Amino acid sequence: MTTAYRASTPKRGRVAKSLLPLLVALLLTSCATVEERAFRLCPGVEEGSWQFMPSPPSDAEAMIALAQIKPPEHYFPRVRLYWFENGEGRYLLCRGILDYVVLPSCGSDSWEFQREGDHWTTGSGLEHIVVCGG
Repeated sequence: MTTAYRASTPKRGRVAKSLLPLLVALLLTSCATVEERAFRLCPGVEEGSWQFMPSPPSDAEAMIALAQIKPPEHYFPRVRLYWFENGEGRYLLCRGILDYVVLPSCGSDSWEFQREGDHWTTGSGLEHIVVCGG
């Protein structure tokens, strides 16, 4: 009986050790505020130049359509859309991806928007792509 117990103990230890990075990543992400998470997932966004927006701008739908991505309700919970403004009439949309299904990993892509007359424009479209892994 003691041998069977000792034989199963290392297996439980391996499972616990393999889950440890995932648990640490989840804990760190859950402790961060939405703003901290947005700046961490969108490293192309400089904190001094851009201010985090807790809610999307009034023209968010038009900008999302211009970026040719799906609206936020199609992504939740693994993908979040973060908005930033620079105070000069420009907005930045960052699509942050957190994926813990297989491995702790993340990534982001972003678009910068500027008003020209009565419509929004974005430079060449996709501005930044970032991939990170755990």
